[in-house]
Amino acid sequence: LAQRQQLLDANESLQSSMKFLRHEVRSPVSTFNLTPEMIKRLLRQGPLTPEGRERIIRKLGDIKILGQRLAFVVSMFSVERLLDARVPEGMSVLGEIVLPVFNVTREYLQRQYGLTIAVDHDRLRDFRVVGDQRLLNIVLHALVDNAGKYTRDARGKAVSITGRLDKRTCMFRLSVSNDGLPIHEAERERIFCEDVRGEEARSARIDGDGMGLYISRRIMCTLNGDLVLESPGNPVTLTMVMPLQA
Repeated sequence: LAQRQQLLDANESLQSSMKFLRHEVRSPVSTFNLTPEMIKRLLRQGPLTPEGRERIIRKLGDIKILGQRLAFVVSMFSVERLLDARVPEGMSVLGEIVLPVFNVTREYLQRQYGLTIAVDHDRLRDFRVVGDQRLLNIVLHALVDNAGKYTRDARGKAVSITGRLDKRTCMFRLSVSNDGLPIHEAERERIFCEDVRGEEARSARIDGDGMGLYISRRIMCTLNGDLVLESPGNPVTLTMVMPLQA
């Protein structure tokens, strides 16, 4: 019976991952399919004008950005394997958790939503935590991506990444904030459940699958931390809670 339950749990986890993968790859794959044809049409038009050359450069930039996006999606799909192979170690909050995610999401958020990312270097640079870098990068990437997707009237606004030490618990709190759709108080815990999305997100008809926060909290709890909704609005703030390195 125990072995059967393990197989059922593994199958359920695989189905959840497949759902996430199918949802998230639609837009990048569509762009990858269409962009080469657009570039070929521009090249067939004869001598390139400066405007045509600029369009090709932008299209090639889109391919690079969406390639990075797909790398993130694949990492989310591989969460089960990464959790099994996790290696807890000490790492810099700024240098090994925040900046790698900042470097691969900054241009995507700018092009997709007109958003910038504001990193509070002074509150992050001196702290080290214990965890698995690949998994913590996945969680932060998911939070930043959600912040971009759910920011209201996004153009010209910023997603904020900051942090603070909780001296009482000896845990570091890394927070992502945005001017996002509010989360109702009754949904404070439900949004971390599988297949659950907030009422405001559903009403706004923003595409989503209800898997990102579920997977992210599962990762954080496995790493002896947590993922919490610190503020449900003005701004919306989600916080990764991580053990401080001794």
